[in-house]
Amino acid sequence: GNAFAFEYDPAKKSLRQVADVRKTINLPAGHYTPGKIHSHTELGSDGWLYFSTHRGSTKVTTDANHYLGDWILRANPQTGAAEVVAHGPVPKHCIPNGLLDPERLIFYGGTAPGVGGENEGIMFFAYDLKQRKVLYSGPDGPGRAMILAKSTGRVYYTPAVTSSPLMRFDPASGKPPEKLPGEIGIRAATDETPQNIVYTVSQGRKGNESTIYSFDTKTEKITPL
Repeated sequence: GNAFAFEYDPAKKSLRQVADVRKTINLPAGHYTPGKIHSHTELGSDGWLYFSTHRGSTKVTTDANHYLGDWILRANPQTGAAEVVAHGPVPKHCIPNGLLDPERLIFYGGTAPGVGGENEGIMFFAYDLKQRKVLYSGPDGPGRAMILAKSTGRVYYTPAVTSSPLMRFDPASGKPPEKLPGEIGIRAATDETPQNIVYTVSQGRKGNESTIYSFDTKTEKITPL
């Protein structure tokens, strides 16, 4: 497959392409190339846009297609440059769920395994974009969304899409994610407000309603709304 990132100018009502995934990863013919950008596409404090790639069908993420894992990429909207940041931060996993801490330049991901991957579950990882290294990688990762507390640098997620215990990762501590009291649903999450509140919504499916929550990043209190 292939995927692209575009800039939209609301004044001119025009689109400008800023990234071409296949061109950026530049692989030989017959090698797996991803068909989606499925993470957030966010601007870092260094002026680069960061995002991650994701497969289409599991039929393509195979050894026959030379699949080693998906990519964290970046593009510079000012210069037009684009480049690979990391290939396979979690080996043989794609990265449908990705989030950038723009100030600390840490990219967080929740993965999905390709066929024949060593780890079959969802993995959570933290990647240092300055040092170009994995800070943490472990099991029971976030399915579709995460909370970033920009005020503290902490990241929160649930190991399942449905309401479940909340996990906290603090890059300053260097410790694995810790379980917090209470349950919350995080199918999507807002940015942190100036009042240190993040709002989330749970997954609604098969007749079940979604629930909106508020999460206080100072007190770590969960409130169903």
